[in-house]
This record gives sequence, structure tokens and C-alpha cells, in this order.
Amino acid sequence: MKSEQEKRIQRIVKSAQEQDEYTLFETWHAYVEKHLKVPFRAVVAEYQRGPVRQGDQVTVMGITDMDDTYGTIVAMKHKRGVHELPLCDLKTLNADTQTEELVDDYAVWFANR
Repeated sequence: MKSEQEKRIQRIVKSAQEQDEYTLFETWHAYVEKHLKVPFRAVVAEYQRGPVRQGDQVTVMGITDMDDTYGTIVAMKHKRGVHELPLCDLKTLNADTQTEELVDDYAVWFANR
């Protein structure tokens, strides 16, 4: 039996016109753009190069780009300024349930694509 998360991910994946990786990236990106509520607090969950480090707390301000390697890119405020990171490298902190589920669903899909 599929979990609720698997069902949510499958709904988005199945809505893609094609099942190639780039079309799936575009489908997820459009879905995230439509449903992501910003700003929200997050923690950097993955290793990073540069001024923002794993474990740092940030405030996600909005979506800036879609990259064909890193997926959806977001702008965030950090104590060292404004930076951009892949959404899949973040985990929400005290966000509303919809935002928390969306960011987590996206990260799980991205990691397992």
C-alpha cells in the first residue's frame, strides 16, 4: 500500500506530458511555483560549498530559476546575505503543513528520480 506521500508524488509525476527527466523537472517546477508559500524558515540539509553551510538556518524568499541539474532554485536570506540554493537541499522549520509536505515531497522525488 502506498503512503500519502507516495500518492502525492505520483499525482504530480503522472500529470507530466512526457516522462523524460527534463519534462518532469518542468512539471515539478511549475507545481512548486504555483503552490509554494513564501517566505518560510528552513535549514540547509545537504552539504554546500560556499558561505552557506549544512545546518544553517535560512529564510526562503522565493523561486529564482529551474536548473536541469539541480532542479528548482530558491533565493534565501542568510546571516551572510542573500544566496541561492536548490530547494531539494532544504528542510522546512516550523512551516505550515502544506509547505512542509511540498518541500519534503519534492526533495524525496528529486533524490529518487
